[in-house]
Amino acid sequence: MKRTSLLQDLAFNSFAFDEGDIRRCLPGSFEKGRSYHRGGAVRDLRADKGGQRLIASVRGTRPRPYHVFVEIDDSDPVVISGRCSCPVGWNCKHAAAVLLEALRNPPAVERAEQNLLDGAVGGWLYQLRQAVQPPASPEAIAYRLDWAMAPGSPFVIDLRVVRILKSGEWGADRALPAQQLQNATANYLTPADRGIVRLLGGGSWSSRLQLPEDPEIADLAMRRILATGRCKWQNLASPPLVLGLGRPGRLSWQVGADGRQTVGVALDDPSAVVLPSASPWYVLPAEHLAGPVELDLARPLVRIALSAPPVTKSQAEAVGAALERELPGLGLPRPRSDIVEEIRKDPPVPILTLVQRNRGWNYWGVRTKEWDDNVDLALLGFSYGGIAVDPDDRRNELRTFEEGRIVVRRRNRGAERGARKRLQELGLRAVETFEAQNRDEDRIAFGFAEGQRAWPNFVYDVVPQLEREGWRIEFEDGFRHRVVDGAGEWTAELEEDSGWWFSLDLGIVVEGERVALLPVLSSLLARLRDRDAPSELDALAHNGTVFGRLEDGRHVALPLERTKAIMATLVELYDPKNLSTAGKLGVSAGEMTGLAALEAATRLRWLGGERLRELAERLSSFSGIAEIEPPSGLLTELRPYQREGLNWLQFLRAYELGGILADDMGLGKTVQALAHFLVERREGRLDRPCLVVCPTSVVPNWLAEAARLAPELRVLSLHGPDRAERFPEIDNVDLVVTTYALLSRDADHLLPVQWHMAVLDEAQAIKNAAAKATQVVCRFDARHRLCLTGTPMENHLGELWSQFAFLMPGLLGDAKRFARVFRTPIEKKQDGERRSVLSGRLKPFLLRRTKSLVAADLPPKTEILRPLELAGPQRDLYETVRVAMHEKVRREVAEKGLARSHIVVLDALLKLRQVCCDPRLVKLTAARRVSASAKLEHLMEMLPPLIEEGRQLLLFSQFTSMLDLIKPGLGEAGIDFVELRGDTKDRASPVAQFQKGKVPLFLISLKAGGTGLNLTAADTVIHYDPWWNPAVEDQATDRAHRIGQDKPVFVYKLVAQGTVEERMLELQQRKKALAAGIYDAAGGTGAGLEAGDIERLFEPLG
Repeated sequence: MKRTSLLQDLAFNSFAFDEGDIRRCLPGSFEKGRSYHRGGAVRDLRADKGGQRLIASVRGTRPRPYHVFVEIDDSDPVVISGRCSCPVGWNCKHAAAVLLEALRNPPAVERAEQNLLDGAVGGWLYQLRQAVQPPASPEAIAYRLDWAMAPGSPFVIDLRVVRILKSGEWGADRALPAQQLQNATANYLTPADRGIVRLLGGGSWSSRLQLPEDPEIADLAMRRILATGRCKWQNLASPPLVLGLGRPGRLSWQVGADGRQTVGVALDDPSAVVLPSASPWYVLPAEHLAGPVELDLARPLVRIALSAPPVTKSQAEAVGAALERELPGLGLPRPRSDIVEEIRKDPPVPILTLVQRNRGWNYWGVRTKEWDDNVDLALLGFSYGGIAVDPDDRRNELRTFEEGRIVVRRRNRGAERGARKRLQELGLRAVETFEAQNRDEDRIAFGFAEGQRAWPNFVYDVVPQLEREGWRIEFEDGFRHRVVDGAGEWTAELEEDSGWWFSLDLGIVVEGERVALLPVLSSLLARLRDRDAPSELDALAHNGTVFGRLEDGRHVALPLERTKAIMATLVELYDPKNLSTAGKLGVSAGEMTGLAALEAATRLRWLGGERLRELAERLSSFSGIAEIEPPSGLLTELRPYQREGLNWLQFLRAYELGGILADDMGLGKTVQALAHFLVERREGRLDRPCLVVCPTSVVPNWLAEAARLAPELRVLSLHGPDRAERFPEIDNVDLVVTTYALLSRDADHLLPVQWHMAVLDEAQAIKNAAAKATQVVCRFDARHRLCLTGTPMENHLGELWSQFAFLMPGLLGDAKRFARVFRTPIEKKQDGERRSVLSGRLKPFLLRRTKSLVAADLPPKTEILRPLELAGPQRDLYETVRVAMHEKVRREVAEKGLARSHIVVLDALLKLRQVCCDPRLVKLTAARRVSASAKLEHLMEMLPPLIEEGRQLLLFSQFTSMLDLIKPGLGEAGIDFVELRGDTKDRASPVAQFQKGKVPLFLISLKAGGTGLNLTAADTVIHYDPWWNPAVEDQATDRAHRIGQDKPVFVYKLVAQGTVEERMLELQQRKKALAAGIYDAAGGTGAGLEAGDIERLFEPLG
């Protein structure tokens, strides 16, 4: 006989028919065949073709047996063809007997081989088959063995359809009603599965089936289920069960929750679970084994013993006596008669399990705004002292047998209704499910009408709230909306590529692992209706949080404002073509202002890219631009603003950047450009000619100005009909002047030249990007490019784009993207945010001074330092706080290092500064007993004489609470004042009153009024408490010392002598980066602060 391999037998040894098929195909022979089968007439039964052909001998009425061959076609419905050597010949009683014998006693070869596959060997062979022959279908049937492990509770086999992932692991699952298998044609249905379901009685509309009452069929079904390798105990996430060897067992009495006792089977191994079935089987969950229980009793006797009716407590004594008297050999002990009952009042604990289910047949009642094959649900259940219960379970009491007694827990229906109402208050709605209607889903299912969008916020905000309320929240593996916190450390990493190109990588630390942030933000941009309006993130956010999606499917909760700040910059920087597969964004040097905005607006820890970040910082603030000595060959003296213009031009040249010098007409753009050329010549960089392109009418002015102011320059004019004769001279001069009108005609001569610099005067001439002249200038081969124009934009933003397409291609993206990101929002929607972003983007590359701005120099500014000595209780308090804070800082730095201790350092320094200002600011018990303030006393002494002199004063303090302490003294002294702080809604009125001279004193909080105010009526500025960053103080002072000021300005700085304030001023002078290092705590860096600085700041009073 031809045999298949062991692996094939393991996969295909189930029969595709059941008793119903035999009755249907052999209706006239079935009953006679049953008699033959019961009489043991079937001999030598064999099977081949994977169980689709049976061969046997059947003893009949004559001496010689009949030979029977039965073919089984597993089509739907099954077709049976039985040939026999008897006179009937086809589908006779002998064929029916063979079929019944095959169901009751599978062929001997199958049983012998199956024993070889017990235990670990079977599991290994299954795993080997899965690796060699992965399932052709992306889905498979799983068999979940489910039992509550309580006497009287049913043992069921739960049919599930699971998705097979590429990794071979199981994904989402759904219930599979057995009835569906009758007509189903899905690829995942194998002959083995069909045969198993027939053995289990496949006509049920439920997915939860029970073993047959016939012990032999039950035993066969269990063996075939285990042979699939897809049988799990309780949880589909656990490893599959494999067939173990038979283990000896014994009959025992098992006490039910109602106190009645039934006969069951027990094993010596306490970890074994014995399944309540006609054929006893055990499960060892920890070892993932299942096997038959062997009892030293005949099967009929076991069946009768296990079918014993429940024995009540009153019957226990009599039943025990009868067993000992009449059946001493049965081995069944006496039932217990000492059972007591205990009533407990355990409060219900709501259990919410978040799951994913296939919408399909089971969850037809789920209605959401979006359609998805899968649906996310919250299943509600309750636990009373660890006993789970369905909300719709009608029992008012839960009875269990625990530690020798019956425990009765009474349901709290009011609390359960309250839990359901709580979910409804949170926006969840109970959904109808097919399973729930058939009582196959243990818990009520809830969902959101909004669909998937509502779940991340629920998990992030609501789940912790429910847990605080005492709920237990569980997540199934397939649930799609797990949320991780993204509010931790954010990093930005720059890697320098060739030239001035960099790779920008943003990352966040999620559960201890760094993940790429740019792909998350990119997907958020794609979800916006207007991808270029980050303000629309508000619509996606909830409670200040917006949810992005990580590559592994988890949601990450991002702080809204921080994310908006980054995305506002990404709108400028982001180009999908520049995002690598590793989640890094290509950034050019021309886009560094966006990088500076990103660094300024967010608290990122930066890694690398120091050169680019330094340039970005300089461009955004113009700090660090070197002073350039005007060239001696320039025969005129540059005005201060013209020298600044020269510095700026040289700065751009040094970093290979282009720009627009956009000064008002008459302010000397030409002379600044000539000075620029001369500096290049002086420094030996002018080894190629410079080209100036200008309108025809301006050519004479360029030639005359060059001859008058820069006679050292060798100038060539390519204008006029004879210009062709001068083309050969280009390489021998310093400066070539031509016109826009001639560009297209002379392109063949100009384009091959390698220019040192290409300068477009009256550059608005190339405002049309499609014009021939524009196309020619964009093709120039020049190291540096510059535009000169007093009107860089005359009609629309496209004119600016055209000029920057010449200066730094790519800075503003292509024309289509620029129109989408900037032109349309600004010109058609009056989007102030986009206008501000564009202005910031162009500011470093566009220098514009008006005549009114540079018409006159400002009057002088005098700074006066007023050192004040702390005395008495205030001095003692300072020392007390200093000692305590110094020790705290030392411990923190020793434990975490200086870089990660900035919060503690800043808090300690803040308290010392507050003591210097006024002890009442310090929220410490020791400070409550101190009311004297040296600073406040001095302030109240200096204000009256200054006001009597007619001074107009600005008084700045970082602390609004300090301003509150100052105001009572002003009232006592009869000094009128106005005030501006963060919560001031009407800013215009106090400014107007002060500017008109109606009050002599303006109290201003540094944060609220340090910028954006024009207070030129003031001639005196008092800084009550020094700020760590001197630039912030300077900005505040500039509220008075600015264009329009016609009086000298006096600046007083009140400093507590010998304290942290004085030492901070010393450190500012000694180490310029210190202030930024301390104050930039919000950015998570203390790069400017060293251990020696800490010790100096916390030194005792001098």
